[in-house]
Amino acid sequence: MPNRCSAPGCRSNYAGEPYTPVFKLPNGPPDLVNRWHRALCREGIRDLKNVFVCSKHFLDEEIQTSFSIHQPDGTYLEVPAKPKLQKDAVPRFLPGCPLHLSSSSDTIPPRFDRSLREQHLIDTAINESLLQYNQDKELFQITTLENLVSKTKHSGLPNHWLVWSSDDNSFNLLKPSITNNNLIAIRCSLTITETLHTMGFYEGIRIPLSLTQINDIRQLNDLLKEIENHSAPTNSPETFQHHVREATGSIRKAIDSLSTGEESGNQQPLLSSLQFILCQLDNALIAKTMR
Repeated sequence: MPNRCSAPGCRSNYAGEPYTPVFKLPNGPPDLVNRWHRALCREGIRDLKNVFVCSKHFLDEEIQTSFSIHQPDGTYLEVPAKPKLQKDAVPRFLPGCPLHLSSSSDTIPPRFDRSLREQHLIDTAINESLLQYNQDKELFQITTLENLVSKTKHSGLPNHWLVWSSDDNSFNLLKPSITNNNLIAIRCSLTITETLHTMGFYEGIRIPLSLTQINDIRQLNDLLKEIENHSAPTNSPETFQHHVREATGSIRKAIDSLSTGEESGNQQPLLSSLQFILCQLDNALIAKTMR
């Protein structure tokens, strides 16, 4: 008949219970024996002739269940062995007893209760996630325009983006470019209002953005890249109006040049054609605007 566990509240190896390996109270040194007695917290434990404690009350790593054999080919063969307790091991866990009777340890609870082991891992993961969330919130969250300006100074901007202006009402960023005439032009720009709403512009035309309001400094770089990579659809109303205005401006310059030239009289047919085209473009622009 297997030896029963002497720990309080434990039923290991009692009738009807599955077999569990047990370990006998060590013979010495006296300090180790006293530590066992204190750990078991059982009245009269010192008067018992034979004291056995099962594996449920120890850490897994304190119990040796196999040994290694070094083979001639250099490999090791793991061989099962009768469970053996480390010399300095002391009972730590008393399942079924108040928690304060078990030794405090950062080690995950042993195999006697898998649910506790899983819950420990879950709680640890949740706590780490909450800690990381709070750290990220403190570092990246934006609540005011002033907060945005301050965090932008610390995090910096992508290459070639500049702060155009900043006041209590808006925060404006732009990316200049060099034209074919070696002139500086504003290719991309982003305006963030006092309420942290966003307005993006590409080559002077406002474009829709994936984020209409910003609340995280990391979103700023995403918006700037989005504006840089934007390619306005050729059939959008904004693009149509932009091209029409460019065309009408060029036609007006041509008409002025022809009208003031020395041979303006000979250019009357061309002037009439240009004036007709200009009129049609103006009408198209008005109609597009009224839709």
